[in-house]
Amino acid sequence: MKKNIRIVIPIIVIVALCFTGYKMLELSRQKKNLAEKIVHIPSFELKSTLNENFTNKNLKGSVPVVFFYFNSECEFCQAEIQDIVRNIKKFEGIQLIFVSFEPVQKIIMFQATYKLDIYDNIVFLSDYKNTFSETFGVKTLPSSLVYDKTSKLVSRNNGAVKVDYRTNIFI
Repeated sequence: MKKNIRIVIPIIVIVALCFTGYKMLELSRQKKNLAEKIVHIPSFELKSTLNENFTNKNLKGSVPVVFFYFNSECEFCQAEIQDIVRNIKKFEGIQLIFVSFEPVQKIIMFQATYKLDIYDNIVFLSDYKNTFSETFGVKTLPSSLVYDKTSKLVSRNNGAVKVDYRTNIFI
């Protein structure tokens, strides 16, 4: 019996180590694939607050784009949007895309609360299929991705970020 245990335990340990190594390698591959996928704005399909399709083809050409992934009830998201509103002039010439998985009515109320429906460079979108986080690799709220005018990723941020950090990228 003791002889069998001496054989079985090392086998179990070796199998567990191999499995863990495989999982770590797979996770590393997934992160690398995601990083390559978002180097340029990937294809996506979201809905506007008017229930119209909005894809990467609807983005303004040759203009920097900042994607904000938010939730209207998130305190960090609210603090970040307040910072953006206070510094809205710094975003002239930059397209701001706000994306949420919440119901459209909540997105509209959030947009109205901060009076962002008056700006031509700001769009609020619904992630009605819950695909944005996977497509862009965002896991936290708020998150933002900053793309330059050639649609190349220049910054990826998890958590709230000060406006000056984002806008200084384009100076």
